[in-house]
Amino acid sequence: MALHLYCNTPYATVLIAVPVNEAPLKFPNDASFWPGIGFKVDPLLSINDQILLAIHKVLPSSGLKVHIWQEYSDLLQREGVMDSTLYVARIDEPGSQQLDQPKPSFGETQTWSTLPDLIRTLPKDRNRLAYLKAWQVLSGALEENTKALDVAEVVKHLKSLEKETNS
Repeated sequence: MALHLYCNTPYATVLIAVPVNEAPLKFPNDASFWPGIGFKVDPLLSINDQILLAIHKVLPSSGLKVHIWQEYSDLLQREGVMDSTLYVARIDEPGSQQLDQPKPSFGETQTWSTLPDLIRTLPKDRNRLAYLKAWQVLSGALEENTKALDVAEVVKHLKSLEKETNS
């Protein structure tokens, strides 16, 4: 597994999955160019460190265990909007206290939404696909043992199953 060492775009967006009480996972959204928490990338710092800094700005609680998926990042591009790289993180163990959705300070535009709500705000283009892939990552798709099959292989397998059931 390779670590995210640097970011290829001048801007980064991190989807931070936060367990809030017993509700579905919530994702802080700062109303920047892309859904999630966006920040300008400092090319002199590791992107992992910058992601952690962005998370701690949104969730200043100490003792949070953060998991950043090193296997996933995706490019977000749209005409007239700054290119960004999408990263996925999750607060694994909020500690003994449950995290409550913080109230934004005066002048802040941060909101918390579920991932389906964030995806609905996107136009139906390649960028929505990046968020759908991120949802799959959060759902554990990277750990699943999956295999892509050719249609002919599927038909052959179904016919063999049919023969077994008929015998």
